[in-house]
Amino acid sequence: MKIEDGVIQIRDYMPTVEAVGKVQEESAAAQAASVTDAGEKRAEELCSKSTVTFDEVWSAVQLASLVERRTDRMKQVDNEDAKTLPLWTFGLFVHGGVLGVTSETRRHPWLVKLLCKLVRQQEPDLEFLSLSMAINLVFRPHRDRNSLERESVVLGLSRFQGGQLWTEGLPGECGNTAIRHIDNEGQQKPGKLHELSHKYVRFNAAVRMHGTEPFQGVRGVAVGYTPRGHLNVSSDVLRELCELGFYNERMQKPRVSFGVSEGSANNIEHGSSRLEAECNSIIPERPLTETTQCL
Repeated sequence: MKIEDGVIQIRDYMPTVEAVGKVQEESAAAQAASVTDAGEKRAEELCSKSTVTFDEVWSAVQLASLVERRTDRMKQVDNEDAKTLPLWTFGLFVHGGVLGVTSETRRHPWLVKLLCKLVRQQEPDLEFLSLSMAINLVFRPHRDRNSLERESVVLGLSRFQGGQLWTEGLPGECGNTAIRHIDNEGQQKPGKLHELSHKYVRFNAAVRMHGTEPFQGVRGVAVGYTPRGHLNVSSDVLRELCELGFYNERMQKPRVSFGVSEGSANNIEHGSSRLEAECNSIIPERPLTETTQCL
């Protein structure tokens, strides 16, 4: 995948999930067969490691043959010449009442496992069924209404300058000194800036407005979240997501160990669910670092 320094800005304070949905509409019929490329091979190698770094994950992304999807919704993008969006969704999609696994997930299963591995490594208790990855997209402040009861995590995969995540401050909080416009009428709100280059931020994206700060370089980020309507997902789809490394309270995960930079480990034991037997048959009872679980 050729990665350039161009910046595409999302207009009209469009929520991230809406931008994702618009791309999904155009890519619903995309080829679902898995691909064999350098990115998949690199991701498979990395999934066998105890822990992975942001640089390693980004190296696999750069090698992956990800295809930007065409869309006729380009009025939302601040680039009249742009015909595609550098935005991909993996895992569960819920759009227009339809639930399923995105075609990009089946095309790049090892890359998805690797992204999931990074998420679980940083936030082992986060429930997430979807991953979105964007390169050089700038979103104005907005809220994501797709998952009111779940937190999300944003991870900066690449190295870049600036590009912090601005999050809205809530009443009673201290340190909200970053004032940003939140609509086209000039309304302002105070908030905080969070560094994202090779870092991550966990927050409730439905409660707090959030947006992208200006940046230099290539800004690659991934977002782990659970879309609205996930409770209607079928057992078969949930099994497939479980195998890829996504986590939901209805999935049963054996006790696993996550390595951390200090050399210690956190043992996480998740509750049982209707998929206990199914997920146990998919993921053997051994440390996560030795499984194909990999966002």
